[in-house]
Amino acid sequence: EDYHITNSKWAHSKVVMISDVDKMINGRTTKHLTNSYGVVTAPWNNNNDQELARVMSGVCGQEPTNKQIPDCAAHHMLINTTDLDQFMLLLPGVGHGPMHVNTGGVFGQCEDQFEDFYTTYH
Repeated sequence: EDYHITNSKWAHSKVVMISDVDKMINGRTTKHLTNSYGVVTAPWNNNNDQELARVMSGVCGQEPTNKQIPDCAAHHMLINTTDLDQFMLLLPGVGHGPMHVNTGGVFGQCEDQFEDFYTTYH
């Protein structure tokens, strides 16, 4: 399965390559803007497909049972946190991090390797 978006405003959209936007960034470092294939995305999204792709609730072929979508109680707890250090620690995981997994997924060549790992060590 290629996980391409097929039925929305973004259906069959092509990814943006750093080579397409290099002139706009005036030679500044770009490694934080791209994956290893030069696709403008988070560096941990190492999909090399030339079309936008998303996996709903998947991590290398497994369901992420420990990555629940943040609910109102989680956000209420966050906005009522008065210590900045605590807020900064909680924000990525509790506040929005699981949304990346649940709406974009982690997929690609990792599925075969994860299956081998899971079979060997579980």
